[in-house]
Amino acid sequence: MRDLPEAELLVRWRRTSPCTSCGAAVLDPHTEGCDMARCLYTGGQRRGCDGRDPEVHSCGAEIYDGFAPGAKECAAWCWVCLMHGELWPEVNRLVRESDWDRENARWRPRPGAERGTPDLQMEWYVKGSLVVKTSESSPFVTLSHSSGSLMLKRNQLWDLIQELTDVEAKWDADAGVYGVD
Repeated sequence: MRDLPEAELLVRWRRTSPCTSCGAAVLDPHTEGCDMARCLYTGGQRRGCDGRDPEVHSCGAEIYDGFAPGAKECAAWCWVCLMHGELWPEVNRLVRESDWDRENARWRPRPGAERGTPDLQMEWYVKGSLVVKTSESSPFVTLSHSSGSLMLKRNQLWDLIQELTDVEAKWDADAGVYGVD
């Protein structure tokens, strides 16, 4: 995958609307109990921080800057994932490959961390609870549902999609019956 310019990612991910969790306006502090606010001591979610681990500390009051936690750091390193057809910050990778810099209140990639997203993970949520996952480097697609999962080669997926489309066409949801022609 090509690296996307940091500025392009920042434009995609910047919000001008209030925080989706606590309603704080851009440049105002998040409120107590906000799911989006970070503990400025540990870098973790402030709501779940007890102010004692790894030692007694103050979590601070993070200012809402219009970005989700970790988005600016992911943009700087071009760590992205694809969900629902949109690029999002790859915060799982950020936490795995970075350390929290308390002094500057941001994540810093560990030595040896690579810039860019070598294997774009893709995930779609399809009707109900069906999840479809794949990646650029894998010849397989995984279909997951609460009742189990199935791994297919990509070419098999198209056959399955056609079969499911045929089944759906025969399903009369209003009547709750299958096989209506």
